[in-house]
Amino acid sequence: MAKQVFFLEDSHYGLSDYRKGDAVWLSDSDAEGLIGAGRAALCPGTANIATAGTVASTPVVVDVSGSPGPVTVTVVPGAGNTSKAEYSTTPDAASAPNTANWQTWPPGTVSAIATDVFLGRLAALRFTRVGGSGTDAYEVLA
Repeated sequence: MAKQVFFLEDSHYGLSDYRKGDAVWLSDSDAEGLIGAGRAALCPGTANIATAGTVASTPVVVDVSGSPGPVTVTVVPGAGNTSKAEYSTTPDAASAPNTANWQTWPPGTVSAIATDVFLGRLAALRFTRVGGSGTDAYEVLA
């Protein structure tokens, strides 16, 4: 089932890591009960630009050109892996990634979960497993 991003309007979600005002990824079935109880609300403008996925041996490019920013990026390397994210402001970077200019995101190459927020407009993000053999994950909220 698809997941979307929701803001918690109540500090009661059953997980001590989440507080009122936190943004969380919820499946449709989890969100239905929380919205009905007034405990969560869909984040405005995120239905089409919130995405998550995995990357193995081939880099993955995510088009974020439709977002005015900010763009929140999280990279979750698999066990023993290292990964990196890159960003581009080159127009059409998502459709022509081999000709785009790419910059390494501020955290650099990481071996543990890392998150960064870009305040301005971006054209695309590129996620790459740098080392290791497992699968890495990424999340983008724009």
